[in-house]
Amino acid sequence: MQSTIPPTEDDWSIARFSLLHNYLAVLVDEAGEPLCQVVSRDRTSNENGDDPSLSTLDRSQFDELWLFAVDTGNGLSPHHFYDYNWDSEMGCSSFVDVPPGNNLKSKPDAIDDLKAYLRNLVLWLAPAD
Repeated sequence: MQSTIPPTEDDWSIARFSLLHNYLAVLVDEAGEPLCQVVSRDRTSNENGDDPSLSTLDRSQFDELWLFAVDTGNGLSPHHFYDYNWDSEMGCSSFVDVPPGNNLKSKPDAIDDLKAYLRNLVLWLAPAD
């Protein structure tokens, strides 16, 4: 998991996706073996302005990249995986002006559906054996 911004406390840094990280990290297969190792990081820049992980991804040991395009502009909207949507009591960034919802608390099956979707993503994106 990687964000497209450097570590920033009051922004969409990768720390705002800790519940997703924690869920993916505990996924196991039928034999009880981990489905994945999860690395979460924000963007960093080397002397050329390139992110050292993204710029060498084709030569890395990573099988999957979950890139959260959270920089300003017309990027993607990763808010469904944002901690605040899983648990509004975790708080949100100061720029979030949407009132907290309670769908996941009022509809217990919703979190199970989300987790099933995430597990399926891990499996669908995994390289073929």
